[in-house]
Amino acid sequence: MPQIPLLVVEEATSEPGTGERVTARLRVGGHPGRVVLDFSRRRLGLVEYLEVPALLDLHPPTMHAVVRFLERVVDGEPVDFPTDLTEDVETDQGPSPFAPLPPAQKAALDRLADSVPIEVLSCERDVPEAGQVTLQLKVAGRTVRLVAEVHAGPELVSVIRWLQGPDREAFSEAERHAIDRLLMDSSERQ
Repeated sequence: MPQIPLLVVEEATSEPGTGERVTARLRVGGHPGRVVLDFSRRRLGLVEYLEVPALLDLHPPTMHAVVRFLERVVDGEPVDFPTDLTEDVETDQGPSPFAPLPPAQKAALDRLADSVPIEVLSCERDVPEAGQVTLQLKVAGRTVRLVAEVHAGPELVSVIRWLQGPDREAFSEAERHAIDRLLMDSSERQ
């Protein structure tokens, strides 16, 4: 599978009559999204986030790269589309949640997760577009209720955000990976 870019801005336009309001179509780890930002108050150090996909909330450096790029658009700098901002994200602080695991690391985690005693007691899914999954699980003898937002699909980096339930850190790495695999499987069986 070819490397999926972490962040690509496919197109960005200033809305007529607004001057400093920019709308952009982008892909975050392959997932499509739309951003609308208003730069009219940037003299005060403010950028208004009018519309931002939830995935950008997961990693501030990725959002910062979007803001910096769209500021160039507002300033009238010539930019090409699509623009891959992967390098900008990677040079900013912190690892990106949109970077897929290296195959060897994923295989090692899969082996560890295979040894985790885990059972699905119940599963509820909302509409496929929203990707919210509620699981009642038995993990190593503990009963757990977990609500998560799952973004996955072919040619996409899988991103999972736990919304309700126990803290991820309450589980071992193998248990977390086993739970995440169940969330992925549950979201795909729409």
